[in-house]
Formats: sequence, C-alpha cells, structure tokens
Amino acid sequence: MDEIDIEILNLLQTNSRISLTEISEKIHMSISAISGRIRRLEQSGIILNYTALLDYTKLDKDLIAFVNIKFKKNTSVEVIEEFVNAQPDVYECYLQTGTFDCVLKIITKNTVTLKNLLSLFNDEITIEEMQTNIVLKPLKQNRFIKL
Repeated sequence: MDEIDIEILNLLQTNSRISLTEISEKIHMSISAISGRIRRLEQSGIILNYTALLDYTKLDKDLIAFVNIKFKKNTSVEVIEEFVNAQPDVYECYLQTGTFDCVLKIITKNTVTLKNLLSLFNDEITIEEMQTNIVLKPLKQNRFIKL
C-alpha cells in the first residue's frame, strides 16, 4: 500500500459514494487506474464494505450505554457471541482484559428498552457481574481510521 492507496482510502472513508471521476480528479490519476487500485484494496480485504452512517437519534434511538460484563467461569464465548449477534441494539461487543470479560456498546430507544435488553442478557447468559454506564454526551465519535 502506497500514498495513493492511502489517499483513496481517506476519500472513501469520508464519502463511500464518491465517484471514480471525483477521486481521479483529486488524485490526478486515470479512472481505470483508480478503479484497479480500489479493486485490489477490496480483494486484499482492506476495504471490507461500503456503508451509510446514520443519525441514530433521528431513528428513535436516543440512549447509548456501555456495559461491562464479567461472566461466570464456564460461560462459552460462542454462546455470548451468538446472543449478542442476535440483539439489534448491541452495536459492538469486545472481549477484553481486566476486571470484566467483555464490553458492549448498546444504542437503544430509552432506559426501558435498555433494562429489557439487560434483563434478557442476564436470563440467557451466566453473568457474575454487570456494570452499565449511560452516555450523557458523546464528545468524540470517530468512524474514520487515520492513515
């Protein structure tokens, strides 16, 4: 990957619908050369997908919570993974080191829907401890990987 690939990736991260013509004009390369580079970036797995960023507050999801969970000893990672993948309000889930085993990022309608999801989680998975932190105000939300 060279500087031109990095420029292309930065443009695509900013606007995944940018046309090949616009990229070509900004980078001063032919459209076919740009197209070939993008195809190689896709085939190599650097570009995973093209997506739209949505304003969740306009979609009736006004609450963000980070939930740290410590599982009981014999809890299977596969069971956890299957459960969180089935929950549309769980946007991210990471296994982690430290006091807690994983952290969830939940975006949901309100505290009632959060409580219902956490109760469901508690019913389905053997949890030793759970800590919920509700976001008051996002100070930085970066969806762009600095290259």
